[in-house]
Amino acid sequence: MKKNISAIIFSLTVMLIMSLLCISATAEFEYTETDTIKIVNGIVYEKFEEDGIPQYYVRALATSFSKGQELTDVELLSEIDGYPVTRIDLVPYYVNPPYRADYPNIKEITIPESVTRIDIGGLSGLESLVIPETVTELGYKTFYHLESIEKLVIPHSITEIPDYAFYFCKNLKEVIFEGKITKVGDHAFAYCENLQSFDGSAVTEIGKGAFNGCKSLKE
Repeated sequence: MKKNISAIIFSLTVMLIMSLLCISATAEFEYTETDTIKIVNGIVYEKFEEDGIPQYYVRALATSFSKGQELTDVELLSEIDGYPVTRIDLVPYYVNPPYRADYPNIKEITIPESVTRIDIGGLSGLESLVIPETVTELGYKTFYHLESIEKLVIPHSITEIPDYAFYFCKNLKEVIFEGKITKVGDHAFAYCENLQSFDGSAVTEIGKGAFNGCKSLKE
């Protein structure tokens, strides 16, 4: 019995230390410019190549966790040093859950038409979003925890909804698909508790738990 209690105390101590280290790392971490990372108006862009073509993606909307808390609106560039900005892939400030940087006060984000892929999970305060028709791909957990969004229009260029795409968009009431959606991934709309309808007329594949917790879904 004493051994079990000692083991429990030891485990709790280790967990506490790890949590403190994680919080400390989060508070102190800050992006800086390198050969591949550019910081413009406080937004972090990183250079990469695809099929031998240089381009940039949006790595983070702020250079540190604390600065991310202060943001209220964001306008992204369409190019850096003559190279197009083609992706938004928000990288977490820390490794442990929820696996997303936190920008709770951002109400609006302007996405340029150069972007073809988006992953903006974590913008919990975002109230409206216009997705350009140039976007052809939604990333994993694309709109994860966009808790303030009530309506989204998905352009005809999108035909598949990836896993966890709208997970816990708890105030989302309506999603308008301008094209035909053929695939809905695992837990794609899970816990969208205010979602009222979904046009699945063209869907040929639905993942597990795709509509778990959608208690307002009527059709």
